[in-house]
Amino acid sequence: MTWFSAARRKAIYAAAGSLGSVLILLGVLSEAEVTHYLGVVGALLNAATAVLAIANLSPDTPQED
Repeated sequence: MTWFSAARRKAIYAAAGSLGSVLILLGVLSEAEVTHYLGVVGALLNAATAVLAIANLSPDTPQED
């Protein structure tokens, strides 16, 4: 899936980090909570990348030995 490119994943990471900073400044979340949630976001993005990579495999593509 070309929509979920490396550049888009970086943009999602950056947006999550920026949102986390704002939430810390507003006193909504602590630094530990934001760190936890950023880890969750990263894990979800990695999982989505892996699932899409598997989903886009073509059994018709010959493998080189």
